[in-house]
Amino acid sequence: MTIKISSSILLLFILVFTACKKEIKEEPFVFNGTSFLEQVTEAINGNEASKKIFQGLHNFNVPLNSYNKILVDSILINNIRYFALLMENQNPIHNLFAIVDDELNVLLKDESLNGYLNLDFKKSGSRIFAVITEDFISKASVKLRRISYYSLEQHNSELTFRQFTNINTDEKEAEQIITGISDTAIVTNIFFTKPKDERSLKDVFNYNAGLQRYLSNKNLFDSLIIREIRAIKTFSNKNLITDTTKKY
Repeated sequence: MTIKISSSILLLFILVFTACKKEIKEEPFVFNGTSFLEQVTEAINGNEASKKIFQGLHNFNVPLNSYNKILVDSILINNIRYFALLMENQNPIHNLFAIVDDELNVLLKDESLNGYLNLDFKKSGSRIFAVITEDFISKASVKLRRISYYSLEQHNSELTFRQFTNINTDEKEAEQIITGISDTAIVTNIFFTKPKDERSLKDVFNYNAGLQRYLSNKNLFDSLIIREIRAIKTFSNKNLITDTTKKY
């Protein structure tokens, strides 16, 4: 009698389990920040399907543990969500900043970033920017910081402003601070803290609609950086990166 009861319970369990399995529906794939990061991680780990999804975006040919940071953030513009991908590798050749829309169309790709990277979003006037800050060392001893502003518009992204903002050597330290941003101009002040100097310089970067860039006729701080680096005779064996920003 016990065996018959056990058999009946087992049969009932099988029927219920089978019915439950039939009711389980496969969840549709939802593209969001979490799934974007998961797909990128799988591509780095060698998943061919994920690598195919991101074909043309990046060469995922270095191990996951070589990345210091992989970050996905997003922003909503005119009811469309755009995603920013920031990848910081121990070798800056593999650094990447990209903007994609919610259908994974690549709007911008920048592989020219150096060192330690940080991402932020800023709004000024009618413009929305993704802002990348780079901290890195040049010629083995020159500590530099550079900032890049990428305009974000519906279905479009451009690198509109890129400047060094800090230099630190044994003999010299100077900083360029952005004091004003508008649709037509970016204003900066330059300060010298080593050796101590009370004077400050002002630079103005006017927006060139044809080039879609904020540009200065003087370009004071970048010119200072170039002079300082050229004056140093020590060379580094670190990989050097040139600007390779691409628009789509």
